[in-house]
Amino acid sequence: MELCSIQFFPLFTHYIDLELSEQDGAFVLSSLTGAFTLGRGLGILLVLRAVPKLLLIGNISLVTLGNLVLCFLANSSITFLWIGSVLLGIGFSPVFPLLFGYLEQRLEISNVGGVILVAGGFFSGLYPVLIGDPFMLIYTRALSDCKNT
Repeated sequence: MELCSIQFFPLFTHYIDLELSEQDGAFVLSSLTGAFTLGRGLGILLVLRAVPKLLLIGNISLVTLGNLVLCFLANSSITFLWIGSVLLGIGFSPVFPLLFGYLEQRLEISNVGGVILVAGGFFSGLYPVLIGDPFMLIYTRALSDCKNT
């Protein structure tokens, strides 16, 4: 949800009734990603002190509230557009740290498992950077096709 929201939020801000410019949509997106970044850092600290299950419920509630604000109020008010985007950013942010804390209460996560999960996140984040070159998409697809045959 977080990746789709971050990728398509500028389009959302451009095509709602407010018809924001691309630059204004990018500013609103920066509020979402700024709240996401701050919340991720706080989430890492919170998972050490609080009950992850309750925090996950709180985050799901924030995401739901942010979506409701965006669905019903952001179409006609820039203030609610900013509020909804910040709520989404805060709601999305600590999901991974909280999920690890919740899983750690139920399962034993080894260092190897942690490294694999971090590496998977790193490479999934690196992929859009590589695809920034139009021919890189063709190269990666061709290599994937060769590997699968």
